[in-house]
Amino acid sequence: MGQLQNCYDWHFPKSFGNSSGNSSPTEFDIDGEQNIIIGGVSSSVVRSAIKIVFQYFSSSSQTEDWARYFNFEQNPTIPPQVLGIKFQDRAQHSMKALALLSNQVNGYIFIVLLNIQDGSLYKVYRDSQQNEVLFNNLFSNSGLLNKRDQVFMHLTNITQRLRIITKLDFSNTQSILSPVWAFDYQGSNLIQDQFFAFTQDPNEQFLYVSHSVINVTTQFQSYLHILGIIKLNQTNGKSIWNHGFSYLNTTRDPNQLIRELKVYEDNQSEIIVGAVDIYQYSSNYKQLFFILQVSKSTNQPIWKILESKNTFYKLLDIY
Repeated sequence: MGQLQNCYDWHFPKSFGNSSGNSSPTEFDIDGEQNIIIGGVSSSVVRSAIKIVFQYFSSSSQTEDWARYFNFEQNPTIPPQVLGIKFQDRAQHSMKALALLSNQVNGYIFIVLLNIQDGSLYKVYRDSQQNEVLFNNLFSNSGLLNKRDQVFMHLTNITQRLRIITKLDFSNTQSILSPVWAFDYQGSNLIQDQFFAFTQDPNEQFLYVSHSVINVTTQFQSYLHILGIIKLNQTNGKSIWNHGFSYLNTTRDPNQLIRELKVYEDNQSEIIVGAVDIYQYSSNYKQLFFILQVSKSTNQPIWKILESKNTFYKLLDIY
């Protein structure tokens, strides 16, 4: 048997903070060259010393590693929260990163653009709508920072029960950043209707967003899950097509979402591949994989769906 070799010349473990308080890295992302960025909270035993921390690990050189601590508010008596962090240009070496922070007291969110070279802040914006609680989890594929410093994300306005998709342009040098466009959807139940995964075409002209709707059905006391993908024009946010599928399940789990999307193209069609975790009961999860092929001339879809064999849900329809 041959000797095992490390995949990358990384030097672990890494850490931040010290024994005088608590440190909690909560979100991270990896770019195309396997560089890592982490966001979290670090504090001492004095509550007023709570700080947001960002840390960068280079896959090629330890000399490029850094950690930076920031106070975004004067008296953070309740720890702020890093909801998510994402590299720009995931397919290559990223020079910028997007971070989204939440103030848990008054509902403010902070949108931060980081310089990867040294951890300095390019820009920081704070939402102006106090007490209009906005919620977002910027998971590995639920937000996007493109090469033109344009940000696409989804938010949930808990107060008004609105699901929002918006575009922000960080290349704008003005002190007040207004959405380039935004549209919202008002559902009947907070956890049953939501957007999730984002991706774009190679030319950054179109945005693809997964969405989920769960409706109660009297048939077999089950729930109708609808999972779909919307194609939007990046310039104006207008919908080009919306395709999806529905199935019955014995549980109402809002985490049954299209979490991963990838887009490929040929001369005749767009090809979108994705994956879903399907939850039945207790800790039992099944996998669903799909390929959606959409004609460029007619926008008509062809679905190919591979699902784990089980008896707890039934595929009903595609559109």
